[in-house]
Amino acid sequence: MIGAKTLEDRIFEGYVDWVKEHHPDAAIPALFRSAAILENAAGLREKMGDEAFFNALNQGQQIGGDSKWGALSGGWTAASYEEAAEDPTSERQGDLVSDLVQHLITSIRQEGEYLDLDKGLAALSRHAKSLGYDGVILFLDELVLWLASRSGSVDFLNQEVNKLAKLVEAQEMRRPVPIISFIARQRDLRELVGDNVAGATNLNFLDQLKYFEGRFETIRMGDSNLPEIAAERLLKPVSAAARAQIDAKFDETVAVRQEVREVLMTANSNPEAWRNLYPFSPALVDTLVAVSSLLQRERTALRILLQLLVDQRETMQLGELVPVGDLYDQIARGDDAFSSEMKKHFQTADKLYRLNLKPMLEATHDLSFAAAEELPADDPKRIALRNDDRLIKTVPEVAHVFGKAGRADTATDPAPLEMFETTI
Repeated sequence: MIGAKTLEDRIFEGYVDWVKEHHPDAAIPALFRSAAILENAAGLREKMGDEAFFNALNQGQQIGGDSKWGALSGGWTAASYEEAAEDPTSERQGDLVSDLVQHLITSIRQEGEYLDLDKGLAALSRHAKSLGYDGVILFLDELVLWLASRSGSVDFLNQEVNKLAKLVEAQEMRRPVPIISFIARQRDLRELVGDNVAGATNLNFLDQLKYFEGRFETIRMGDSNLPEIAAERLLKPVSAAARAQIDAKFDETVAVRQEVREVLMTANSNPEAWRNLYPFSPALVDTLVAVSSLLQRERTALRILLQLLVDQRETMQLGELVPVGDLYDQIARGDDAFSSEMKKHFQTADKLYRLNLKPMLEATHDLSFAAAEELPADDPKRIALRNDDRLIKTVPEVAHVFGKAGRADTATDPAPLEMFETTI
């Protein structure tokens, strides 16, 4: 929805484009405002003359014939054209407008002269039915963020928020197939418009939100759903043989000391969920979930997990786990934080790593990171430095989580750092 002018523009434009791609020979759905189109068509007809006008309008159709349906069986004639144009309530006018848009006034699609949402959804439903479909599913992504981006305009919010109920409840009841809408809610709109909508206007707007929210069911995606989602989206084996090989290596990987296994699995997980996450651990995912909600929209948990796999595609061996410390390079970027306050926490953690922890590692191993890059990948000194680097990155990583709880001093407070070091 980002960038859309209105709900109608994005929904109807998306449907028209989809029909054009999947049913190139089908008629354009009658989603456009009739009056302006018929007015343009009248001027065009006068310039072209009836013969050229109707030849263009009837592309691919046969005029006349022996069908008992008469004018309805073939192309448009002057008589059928006038009859349809004079009756704005008839479905035949919708057919006429559809043919005009498809064959003569194609530019109207770019101008976005669509019907209002209620009538347009009814026309969309009838068109989908005519193509043989049993329903239409709309995935409206970024809808709430789109509304929030225009939160400074009270008139715009009132206009668009009131339309949302039309997705569920219609005044135009002729919807032969159902329309099912899924709306992603990355943020609560109340929080995003609070500073821009005040006083009685704010209360009125909140009432409108309650009005449309009460008409939608809520599907809550909790943190516990991430293993199943990651298993389907990112970690599905390429074959049954690959799954058996991964299962065997996973059994070897988890055959470690009980206290180590418990730390990696966490109290909120179980062996089955861990297997779905492999080569990630529940401990890594818990840390990621705690932090990813603070990042920009494009830095979702799934995207970060994907990037971890991409970065280690050439080096990681089957049987290894992605350590929690590897998250640091993915999320410790100050410009990725969702708010300026969190940027400060991220920058503090990054400063702790660069100025204190990283030099300490280089001194301990008597090897700089730049020099380590020149060594072979299997060199013991390079491997030792890399392993300790991954481990030490869990210190600023956990500082992010403390920052989320509002502990602004934790990244420099020696007490929590001593606790982390003892844990390590």
